[in-house]
Amino acid sequence: MTSVPSLLKDVIHNRFVVPSSNNKFKLEEIKASDDCAELKFSEDTDIVCLQFDVSDEVLKDKKNTSFDFIFPYFKTGKEEGYAGLLTKNDYIIVYQNEDAVYVLLIELKTKTDDKSKHQLDSGKLFFDFIINRINLANNAKNKKEIKVNAYKRVLFKKNSDTQKGKLTPKEGNCYRLPYQTYHLNQFF
Repeated sequence: MTSVPSLLKDVIHNRFVVPSSNNKFKLEEIKASDDCAELKFSEDTDIVCLQFDVSDEVLKDKKNTSFDFIFPYFKTGKEEGYAGLLTKNDYIIVYQNEDAVYVLLIELKTKTDDKSKHQLDSGKLFFDFIINRINLANNAKNKKEIKVNAYKRVLFKKNSDTQKGKLTPKEGNCYRLPYQTYHLNQFF
């Protein structure tokens, strides 16, 4: 049976799959690529890193109006009450150990983290949507349903006042960590 990370690599367009280098993902803030957090993992780890908040993915339609590449069915304007419809988190990392599937929802911030909870919650909803679509297709083929065992929310913040390396979830079950290198095993 195909693992969930392998399945995601097959069904998600490769422009949204982040390549690893030397068993490590470099997690960069779009607007400040000189700063980053890194996530290391063992060589035999079954893992995929997805990035849907990509700055150059705004396209133009026939009327030359902008639309979001991930959510093209929503208007990009900041209509009253609907400004958060296009919100996404920076990275979604999916890790599988035997039959258990784990998801890290990651947001990177260089300045304020006012919207980070909303972005992380949006990332979970979006990933649930992807898994539900895959499950719908799998059900039609009588394949096993995918279930996520645990979601973890992580906010990496530049110059964070969080103690270095201390992995204790804060409010909203979210880890608040400074930019540095972490190992996947620290979260699961």
